[in-house]
Amino acid sequence: MRRRPPQRFPTRSAGAIVAAIVLAGCGSPGPSVSPADSFSPPVTSSTSPEPSVGGLLIAWSGPIQVTDETGALGALPRSPAEVTAVAAGSGRIVAISPPVKAFTADALASPVEWQPIDLSAAGDRLTTLVAVSADGRRMAMVGGAMQADAFDLDTVDLPGGEIHRLTIPRGANGPPAWLDEKTVVVDVITRAGASGLAAIDISNGAVTDRFGPGIEASFSADGSRVALIADGGDVLVANAQSWRSGLLDGSVGLPGRSDQTAERVAISPDGTRVAVVRSSTTRPTIVEIWLFANGAWAEAVAIPAGGDGPATIAWLR
Repeated sequence: MRRRPPQRFPTRSAGAIVAAIVLAGCGSPGPSVSPADSFSPPVTSSTSPEPSVGGLLIAWSGPIQVTDETGALGALPRSPAEVTAVAAGSGRIVAISPPVKAFTADALASPVEWQPIDLSAAGDRLTTLVAVSADGRRMAMVGGAMQADAFDLDTVDLPGGEIHRLTIPRGANGPPAWLDEKTVVVDVITRAGASGLAAIDISNGAVTDRFGPGIEASFSADGSRVALIADGGDVLVANAQSWRSGLLDGSVGLPGRSDQTAERVAISPDGTRVAVVRSSTTRPTIVEIWLFANGAWAEAVAIPAGGDGPATIAWLR
């Protein structure tokens, strides 16, 4: 779906935004993740829940945008001019720039310096389906034709290193997500024609089909909480251990409108913030930010799409 022309948002100096994000990240650790038997907070509405909405990276066209603590957008310092996908972990950012270029930067450094990633070995199989590990040390990329007989799962040591390629005998059906340092989760099409989230051991390529329900997942840094797009299209937040057991009874829904389709989801490293990209046949695509505070999830801000092409999202911290 073609999105509306860019809209004007309240903006701040990009340097001020990143500085504020860094300072906010230097405080005490986020709240601990609730155990499976108690993680079932209600969804409420709120105008100013905590924690902050700052630190969400958004790429839909043009340079990468980043939200400040009010939800205002500013261009990330020295971002490549055209970015079609963004991923991040522990301040390490990867940007995919058309047609076949990739860049990386440490957003917590001063100044922020971008450097190219040599992905020449990927050839024409470079895609926008990328993810950065929680520690910021590795990138995973799904390459090849979608829904084919097999796809390549490439991992790269960051900021630069050799491509380690695994050929996975499944059809790729979505972006990758890091569950832990050795496991990447991808929506795949099995040989039987079924779609589902599979776990891939990057050390040997072993695949576990139907690892957990859903068609796209994003995990907190410690792997204990998951935000997912469920098989029916609902966006849920769940205890990851329960999710792996196929149990979503204690999950919490982050509802959209009936005319919307959830396209992407991203949970923050501490598991207290979830961003959702929702498209619509009648309204602009939006990026929602939901926060967990005072025992409940609340939608804090909805940002209209500001460019053409599908939006990708990632939490800077």
